[in-house]
Amino acid sequence: MIPCLFHQLTELNCPLCGGQRMVWAILQGHFCEAFHHNPLFFCLIPIIIVSLTLWFANKRMRHRMRIFYSDRALLFYLILLLLWCIIRNIYGI
Repeated sequence: MIPCLFHQLTELNCPLCGGQRMVWAILQGHFCEAFHHNPLFFCLIPIIIVSLTLWFANKRMRHRMRIFYSDRALLFYLILLLLWCIIRNIYGI
């Protein structure tokens, strides 16, 4: 596995820390272990899969899903990642 540069420099977990181990655990069928490695992204996987499937499957759906890709949505995602980074380092998640 590729080590996290942010973790090596600061000894803090970034929002993506555990992502590689999570994907590896999912590929092996160990879903509880995958959730343990990165709970936020584990919970977001179904949402990401559905939105990408709808995005590629139907051109009309792209217009309706524009809210997920707007500037406000991007700001929401960045705030969510920042909060996740803070919470996981405070509580040791």
